[in-house]
Amino acid sequence: MKCIIDRLSVRGSMVLLTVLLSLPMIGLIAYSVQKNHEQAIVKSGYQLSKYTVTEALAFERTLNESRELLQKLAQRPDIQALDPKRCSPLLGDIKHLFPRYANVVVVNVEGMVVCSAAPISRDRPISIGAQPWFAEAIKFDGFSISSPHRGPLTKKWVLGLNYPIHDSTDRFAGLVGYSLDLGYQPLLSRLLPLPEGLVLTITDQQGMVVIDSRNDTETLGKRFADTLALQIVPDGMKASARVIGTGTDERLVAVSPVGNTGFRLYGVRPTRYIAQEEKRNAFHQLTIVTTLTGLSIMLALFIGRRFSRQIEEMARTVGLVAKGDLSRRITARGPTELVEFAQGFNHMLDVRLQAEAHYHSLFEASSDGVVVIDTHSKIILANARAHQIFGYAPGELIGQDLGILIPECSRSLHAQQVRHYFAFPTKRRMTDGCQGRRKNGELFKCDVTLTFLEGLDGTIISAVIRDLSHIESASRRYLTAIDTTIDGYAVLSPEGKFLEANSALVKLTGYAMDELRSMAVGDVDALSANDQPGSIRSRFDEECRGRFETVWRSKWGILIDVELSYSHGEGGEIFCFVRDIRPALKAQMALGMSTARVRNLERAINEHAIVVIVDEAENIRFVNDKYCAISQYRREDLLGKNYHAINLDQSGQLPAGAMRPMLSSGQIWKEEVRIMARDGSFYWVESTTVPFRDAIGRHTEYFIVQTDITRQKQIESDLLQLTEQLRQLLARHRDVKEEERLRVARDIHDNLGGLLHSIRSHLSVALKQDLSPELSKRQLVAEAMTMADQALESVRDIIVELRPSVLDQLGVWAAIESYAEQIAERSHLRCQVMIDPYLDESSLSDDARIEVFRIVQELMINVVRHAEASLIEVEAIRMSDHVRIMVADDGKGINPVQIFGEHSWGIMGMYERARYCGGELKLTRSANGGTKAVLTLPLEEQHV
Repeated sequence: MKCIIDRLSVRGSMVLLTVLLSLPMIGLIAYSVQKNHEQAIVKSGYQLSKYTVTEALAFERTLNESRELLQKLAQRPDIQALDPKRCSPLLGDIKHLFPRYANVVVVNVEGMVVCSAAPISRDRPISIGAQPWFAEAIKFDGFSISSPHRGPLTKKWVLGLNYPIHDSTDRFAGLVGYSLDLGYQPLLSRLLPLPEGLVLTITDQQGMVVIDSRNDTETLGKRFADTLALQIVPDGMKASARVIGTGTDERLVAVSPVGNTGFRLYGVRPTRYIAQEEKRNAFHQLTIVTTLTGLSIMLALFIGRRFSRQIEEMARTVGLVAKGDLSRRITARGPTELVEFAQGFNHMLDVRLQAEAHYHSLFEASSDGVVVIDTHSKIILANARAHQIFGYAPGELIGQDLGILIPECSRSLHAQQVRHYFAFPTKRRMTDGCQGRRKNGELFKCDVTLTFLEGLDGTIISAVIRDLSHIESASRRYLTAIDTTIDGYAVLSPEGKFLEANSALVKLTGYAMDELRSMAVGDVDALSANDQPGSIRSRFDEECRGRFETVWRSKWGILIDVELSYSHGEGGEIFCFVRDIRPALKAQMALGMSTARVRNLERAINEHAIVVIVDEAENIRFVNDKYCAISQYRREDLLGKNYHAINLDQSGQLPAGAMRPMLSSGQIWKEEVRIMARDGSFYWVESTTVPFRDAIGRHTEYFIVQTDITRQKQIESDLLQLTEQLRQLLARHRDVKEEERLRVARDIHDNLGGLLHSIRSHLSVALKQDLSPELSKRQLVAEAMTMADQALESVRDIIVELRPSVLDQLGVWAAIESYAEQIAERSHLRCQVMIDPYLDESSLSDDARIEVFRIVQELMINVVRHAEASLIEVEAIRMSDHVRIMVADDGKGINPVQIFGEHSWGIMGMYERARYCGGELKLTRSANGGTKAVLTLPLEEQHV
């Protein structure tokens, strides 16, 4: 059997494979026909249950819609009236909108039709009281469904749907209903197409047929003929399906209840229809498989022929390539796999040709000489570098014996080694004592690597030859450079022993070269402890190369800070450079101290001053935190912005470019500048700008240091203002003093002078006895005494104005009460004075008592002159550590602008009097519109 299969062609193999694959499919179809019948029954049962449930729900929905419509009609007042004249036009609208309800009627309790959707004659009233379904409907107090019956007019099978009408006392008065035409647009099989042979039937509670999907009117109103189906009880509200009957009468039945109406929907389908469907499906499958099998055999024959032709062509091409004809290519055609194979094969040949060309270019471009010999030690290949190394012209070595490249003293030994190598081929490298012979007879040191190769013509040897003569001279130059370097250099053994060292390392450690070669690196390392873990030897083993710092001890015991840079060689030796880093450490320490001083200086400047750095275009490059705090700008809002555009105000301060000529000459610019903050407020700074230059003397940036002098400027402004106020106050004091002198002189001249002159006249007349008969001497003296009394009163008034005597006799509090009484007498104002009984004269100093009286006096005079008040209140209270004196009025109130006005000399004088005594005076406008002045003075120390 195997021999037969092996001799088959590609086409025969594909045909056989197609037939073998088709046989299981045919058997599978036969098996599936036998087994799928039971599954078809189960599937049909599920589908039948689905149909019955769906149609039952649809019929139930129809009944619910009818019930809702009849219920709404029964609740309408025009329907409940049962008056033909009030028949609702809604019934006519329902007829036109929903033809199913075209026979809606309203019937009273006697069975007379009151209203109808269809027109009725009022001359011939219609009575349905004798109908059996009417007698059934009036027995229910809700929605009712009658038994199927024929309509009295249409003689069609109908189903009566009724809803009772109640009067105002909730008694039965009639009903509204309509007849559901069981033949109107099949009530079943509306949602889903019914499978072949399936019959749906709805029965009532007594098993009478209500609806049949075949529209068979012969069965309507009769008992359901399938008695076995009637015995199937639904599982609650779910559908139940089972197979009943035997033989040709075997059928699949599903039963589903129609809501809570008591109706049932039966779905009956004979099983022969299911078997017929399965047979048709099996026949279709068998036909498809047979057709596909035939087509597959034909396709296999066609494809096999194409495959065989392509494969034969491939076999011929491969044979030619095997004979060395690399120009042959396979034509890419046919199936995808063969095309991909042909493309891959052709690509392989192209890659081989490219590899040979690449190898040849590498072979010729190699920096080492390459010589290939056969088993007879004949040179079959040699690159240009090999000819150059041995001094031969290009191509001159081809065909020569390898011995011409070997020194004469070594040719016999070399011939033995070649024969041994062909007998036991392994890759080897020859370095020690290997020499070559040039064409001119010169011997040179070389490195030779031999490789065993299997060629098409047998075994060959490839020799890679490296000329080491130039390496020796380079090594000598390298050692000379190492010995003259300022850093120490050492070669350590894998155990850490010194193998080589340069003169710089000898000078650094103080040991001679012979002494170092007898020592290990741990002997000079001060941090090592007998090569314990963590010592210098273990640090060499951490990585193949690296750098670290340690401390070495010289021959004389001097500790030296050194930096070791090392790397591991191929033989395990360690190459080490040793650098004395003591000068670098000193410089680093100095740099660290200098950096610390600079940082401290920077911190001090940042804490004290405002620092800004701008570039040549005066754009901000750096600002410190203090600048951001005082200017109220964020740092990111400042960087890159023009310094003068942000800082200088528009009030004639220094222009943005005014300092450039000064700074460009290298001078330091200093100025007091007023700057506007972000919120619009101004602050003063003392600014110092220093230009920075680069290496070529060009200005690159400006360093601006500023000091906040806003408080100093405010103090200067306040001082100037106070000085001006003091000057004006002194001038005002001089004017007031002159005015007071003028007033006193006028009073003395007008009042006291006139009275004294009159007294003198009267006394002169009395002394001369030159009296008229009407005047007696006594009368003259009496008049003179009266004028003398007036003169004394005038003197007393002047004295009170200048300094009340009661102030010295009874004290300041009695003086205030006395002066308030005088004000009340002269100005007709009510004056209320309240003095704390705990206050005495010793509560205040002598100067304070005088100033208190003068301040209260001035306040009361201002009330009389300006307040237009009717009441003055004076209150003096002793507090824990001070005296509080309040003077208030109910006048028009003082204007706040007048308190600090330029010409408010009286108020200014009162403020100064209060400050002179260490107290404080506050003037405010009262809530009632008057003015309130509160004077606070400290108590004498013995009263605190």
